[in-house]
Amino acid sequence: KVISGIGFIHESFGPLSSSNILGQYAYKLKLNNRSFISGGLGLGLNFNGYDPIKITIRDQDDPIAENSENTFGLTFTPGIFLASSTKKDIAYNIGLSFNNLVSLLFSKSNDIKALGVIIFHGSITKFLSKGYNDLSFYDISLVHRQYKSISDDTDISFKYQWKGLVSLKSGFRFCLVNEFAAHAVHFDLGIPLSNSLKLNKKG
Repeated sequence: KVISGIGFIHESFGPLSSSNILGQYAYKLKLNNRSFISGGLGLGLNFNGYDPIKITIRDQDDPIAENSENTFGLTFTPGIFLASSTKKDIAYNIGLSFNNLVSLLFSKSNDIKALGVIIFHGSITKFLSKGYNDLSFYDISLVHRQYKSISDDTDISFKYQWKGLVSLKSGFRFCLVNEFAAHAVHFDLGIPLSNSLKLNKKG
């Protein structure tokens, strides 16, 4: 079975901003009635902005800000995903991807490449309803990001979604950057659009 999709992500923090349009293509192989494995590719169009006017006193010695500039280009990301479920409506998921394995970026200096990131994701989900409409569930997940030659970042979180209308998520995140460590507790609020846009399985 072939799966395809498209997504858009925009992030902005201080003087840096990033917009990414990503097209995805994957092949899903059924292992048995409750398990499947899929492998896929992602092709992204990236726009990275740098606005020195927004630099604050705290940013001035940041090596990421010092070496940044406006770029645009293409990135290539492969990934693999394994999923399995039980008769008690519990799903187990494991995924691994290498974001920006290959990149072609353009800038004034033309010597910038997209930062390679290896991402591992694992989750356990308990479904509280049937089907895609009015979907309720809770899950526990772990996401680990290994940024090439710079840092690692781990996020352990708990999420609850109620009847496809709202989702609440809280977690603990910690990372290491060279000799520095940062830790945080986060709380997220989400509004799924599958029901309001009548996307069903395409959501």
